This record gives sequence, structure tokens and C-alpha cells, in this order.
Amino acid sequence: MERIKISKEWRFESYIGWSQSWWSYYNQYREASRVLLDRVNNNYPIDTVAMPIIFLIRHSLELGLKANIIELEKFSSARPKLKFDGRSHNISYLHEYFIAHLDKIILEFKITDHKILSEIDNFKTKLNNLKDIIHGLDSNSYRFRYPVDPKGNQNFNYTDKFLLVDCIELIQDLDPLLLYLTNVLAEFGVIDMNDFIVE
Repeated sequence: MERIKISKEWRFESYIGWSQSWWSYYNQYREASRVLLDRVNNNYPIDTVAMPIIFLIRHSLELGLKANIIELEKFSSARPKLKFDGRSHNISYLHEYFIAHLDKIILEFKITDHKILSEIDNFKTKLNNLKDIIHGLDSNSYRFRYPVDPKGNQNFNYTDKFLLVDCIELIQDLDPLLLYLTNVLAEFGVIDMNDFIVE
């Protein structure tokens, strides 16, 4: 591996303590995936970075769902408060939690505006599609970090292939609402932005 020539050390000093919120972690993981995707889009070989890219996409989705669940819990009692145990890495589990809160907010706050409901339905359809893809590939955040499962079995067959394009399109479509859902709900008067701070 060719050594990286460090020209300006100050560029590598990170204020890691500034990353105190779920939103800052979500932003950093999504940005890291975008940097690698951009490299691949500019002729960098996919199979030299595929596992980290898919992991970063998967993990950013997990973080985005958790960040939104934590905010939506303030306005919905559809589910008990999210616990950060083994299940909280499961994309399908997080998806169910998130949708339960979102649906309850729609009912409790009597959202009837067709434009909002249409946007939310479109968002939910795309999120469900991405959840199915990601959950099918890696339900518990393991397969793209290690070559074998906890029992030592190979995570993938030698001939397995995956085309990232659909996954990339979906995450790009979902990103604005994952990032700004609470702002959208506040804009339409559903929730009060003074009740929380999105960093």
C-alpha cells in the first residue's frame, strides 16, 4: 500500500468531542459513504471498497432511523422508549419502531393535508424498499464488517453479487426526509420545534 504523504498535519486534527448527537454521527457516516461512492463513480474499482461502502450505507440508515425515533418518541407513545440492546441494530426492527411512531403522529395530530400524506406515503414506500434490501443483505450489522458469522460460517457465497445502484438511489431519495423529517412536521404545525434541537 502506498504511504499517504501528510502535507498539513492540522488537517488531521479532529474535534471528536463535538460529535455529541445522533445527527452528527448520521451526517459523518453518510458523508463517508458519499466520498467512497464518488471515488467509484470516477473509476475507482468497486471491489476494493464495496464492503465498507455497503456497511456505511447500512450504518447511516441505522443511525438515521435511531435519530428520528428518539425525536418522534417525544410526540408519540406508539412504542416503548427505544432500548439500545442487540435488537437495536436490526434494520427491520428499527423500521417498525419508526413507522409506528410516524403513523401515530399522523393520527394523533390529525394530518389530513393530501400533499403531506402523499409525501409521507412516498417516503414510507421507499424506506420500506431500502429496509428490505438492507435487511436482506445484513439484518444485524455483521456481514459487511466480518467475513464470517458468529459461528464461523462464510457470510457470502463466492459467486454472490450485489448491484448497489438501487440502494444508492433509494438512500439519496430518502436522505432529505431522514435528515429533516422533524423540520417538515414542524413546518406544517404538527410538532413544535422548540421542543427539541436538531444539531
